[in-house]
Amino acid sequence: MTVTKGKVGSPLPQGKTFNVLKNNALAAGEDTHKFGVDADGILIWVEVFSVTGTVDVVVDTIGETDSNYKNVITFPTISSPTAEPLERTAVNILSTIRVTVNYTGSCDYAIRARGISRGGAGADDAPLTVEVDFDPLLVANPQIQNLTLTTAGAEQAVALPLGTKRFKFQAENDALLQYTYVANQSGTAYITVWPGNSEEETDIDEEAVLTIYVQSNKNNTPFQLLVWL
Repeated sequence: MTVTKGKVGSPLPQGKTFNVLKNNALAAGEDTHKFGVDADGILIWVEVFSVTGTVDVVVDTIGETDSNYKNVITFPTISSPTAEPLERTAVNILSTIRVTVNYTGSCDYAIRARGISRGGAGADDAPLTVEVDFDPLLVANPQIQNLTLTTAGAEQAVALPLGTKRFKFQAENDALLQYTYVANQSGTAYITVWPGNSEEETDIDEEAVLTIYVQSNKNNTPFQLLVWL
């Protein structure tokens, strides 16, 4: 089927939608279309209804000539029908836009564009909705480990249980502790926990696998560790 291109006509204004390209191709190929934009930015809407190979969609903004251009949107490679339309935005554009579609096999697709304001996108290729989680970090199942740092000045590896969200440790006596997250760095890059003090870390990624390397300035230092899962 012959590719259908949107009208050349007047530039795409802000708030209006433009049918850019539509094709039901029987074999591999490339479709491209240039059009004017009279808006601060664009939203590109891609739907792929069927595909036997892959479909790649690239959007460029054009300068004085076709060879003078800048890529502003690159969609991820599409290898199966889209469950819902894919959309990307760009605001750093000139007045001419070029959309190029490359496909490695038969496919049926449609692409539309909408003129948007600069405030219509937080940044190029950024989602239009940003969610922020203000809920407090909740932890349960505290676990206690009582260990002994046998030799003064010698690192001892302490593996935190998988799922740890927070931990706290201290020396039972008046020993000075040093710890780090990388083995054999205690002499150069470490955190010092002074005698009589405790150390606490919070908001730990529960999927992280962490080991702390601890040493004391005294032999046989009782080491108390509390973790929350």
